[in-house]
Amino acid sequence: LQRGPGQTDEVFQLRIVAHSLQQAFERYYIAIAVLVKNGSGTLSTGELENFCQLTAQRLSLLYSQAAPEFFDRALFRGFIGKLRELGLIRLDA
Repeated sequence: LQRGPGQTDEVFQLRIVAHSLQQAFERYYIAIAVLVKNGSGTLSTGELENFCQLTAQRLSLLYSQAAPEFFDRALFRGFIGKLRELGLIRLDA
C-alpha cells in the first residue's frame, strides 16, 4: 500500500468521512470503557447510560467538542441497545 498525495479531492473526501465518524467511535469507546471499568453485573442500563453521558460531557469540556450530540444520552442508549441485540451484553437476574 502506498499513501496518496495529501491534497487530492479523494483525500479531502476521506477526511470528511473520517471526521464525521470520529465522534461515533469515541462514544463507542466510552461505553466499552465504562463497562470494562465497572465489571460484570454492577451497572443497570440507566447507570451505564448516565456514566457514558457524564464521561462524554467531561471530555467535551476538556477538548472543546462543540457538538452537543457528542454526549447525547439517546445515542448511547442506541449503542447499548445494539450491544444487547447482538448478545454482547445482557441483563442479569
